[in-house]
Amino acid sequence: MDGNELIKKLYSENKGKLTFYIKSQIFSNSFNDAEDCLQETFVIALRKAKTEDIRLHPNKEGWLFSIAKNVARKFNANYVNIIKNSVGLSEIDYLKYQEDFSNQFIEDDIYHNVDLDYFKHSLAKTDRDLFELKHEENLSFKEVSVILNKNEGALRMKWLRIKQKFKNFIKTL
Repeated sequence: MDGNELIKKLYSENKGKLTFYIKSQIFSNSFNDAEDCLQETFVIALRKAKTEDIRLHPNKEGWLFSIAKNVARKFNANYVNIIKNSVGLSEIDYLKYQEDFSNQFIEDDIYHNVDLDYFKHSLAKTDRDLFELKHEENLSFKEVSVILNKNEGALRMKWLRIKQKFKNFIKTL
């Protein structure tokens, strides 16, 4: 099997998982943008297959996800610049916008494809409480820290771990 055939095989085996992964990584959270990024991922993979013997790579799927991650980062940089320029945000407002955006959980349209109750009940009780207050009630970390009587910094770290669990959950779909 040559490099091109291997890329085609990887595409057919990983298209769905990669699309959901990319969608969870990009700021627009658009399925169309995720498909565009998926296409770009495989264009890069095909290009790399001409110079690298990926048949020898020990983790071909990981290699592909690494390319997808970089494509999503590039997409996000362009996306943020477009928003920044079109809205005319000042640098301070832009940094605030970025912080607000990074604190959001993955947008609601992805939830239509994911059984959130199943995900939520897979969490430990304290994580589930945080998920419900932060995501479902849309409370700030300060408000959640008062309700749960926990350190705000610890809750932020816990929230990052929940988001990572959700990303891993999506990969298993």
